Formats: sequence, structure tokens, C-alpha cells
Amino acid sequence: MVAEIAMPAAKRKLATTWFVAVVPIFLLVFARTILGSPDSAAATQLWSWFLPTVLPTLSLIVGVLVEDFLVEGKKTRAADPYLFRLARTMSLAYIALVLLTFALAPLSKLGEADVLTLSHLWLSPLQGLVAAVLAAFFVKKEETAAEDVPAGGTPHPAEAKPGPA
Repeated sequence: MVAEIAMPAAKRKLATTWFVAVVPIFLLVFARTILGSPDSAAATQLWSWFLPTVLPTLSLIVGVLVEDFLVEGKKTRAADPYLFRLARTMSLAYIALVLLTFALAPLSKLGEADVLTLSHLWLSPLQGLVAAVLAAFFVKKEETAAEDVPAGGTPHPAEAKPGPA
């Protein structure tokens, strides 16, 4: 049997996974910028590669955490254990691939600039899949139990969301 985890705790675990994994890569990119080549074009290219590689997903995660913080009285529900494990595993695989690309690019015979440019061929599709799984995890609604919906099929007025008038 899979142990249940509350949705807020699952969101925090995913956020922690991302920040703990990305901060060291950020620091390595920063160090390479400061200690590396005096060529500012190389530094610009490195940051132009790194930021769009991690920032969209981090922005999604931060946005979800901020929304949770701002919405009062939100019901706590259990996270879907399968989607949680899938989101975490795919996130770790993606971040590992980002780190490998960063670490191996300077060693490549293609040249660092070309490897970083080519890396979008394998990183972008995986980033899209990771973002899709994270979004599915974050927005998955709790299934309504049959006894919560009256015979007419409309939720109780207290549970109904206000719509356009």
C-alpha cells in the first residue's frame, strides 16, 4: 500500500527537490561566469542557455506555492501518489540531464557553444513533459464522492464556484 501524503507537503517536497538541485547548478554557472573566459559573449550564451532551461518550471512551482499561500480556507487533500512520484522522478531526471549537459559541454569536441545550442533538442521536449506532469499534479481536482452531489447533478451551493453573471 502506498502511503498517502497531503497535497501541501507534496508541493513543498517538489519545490525543495527543484531548488536543492538547481541552486548548485546556478552556483556553478555563476562561478564559470566569474572565473571563466574573459569573453562576455561566452558568459551571455551560458546564461541564455541556463535560465530558460530551469526558470519556467521554477516559476510554475513558485506560482503554485504563492497561490496556496494567498488563498485562505483551502481544503487540504491527499496528493495522487502516482502523479507525485512521476513528477518527482521526471524532475530529477531532467535536472540530471541539465547538469550532465553543463558538465560535459566544455569537454565536447563540438565546442561548448554548439553543445549548449544542440542541447535544446533533448532538453526542451523533456522540459515540456516535466512541466505537463507538474501541472497535472498541481491542478488535479479531488474526485467528488457520489453522496456530495445531489440527484440533479449540481454541487451544493456552498461548494459551487462563482461563475460569470
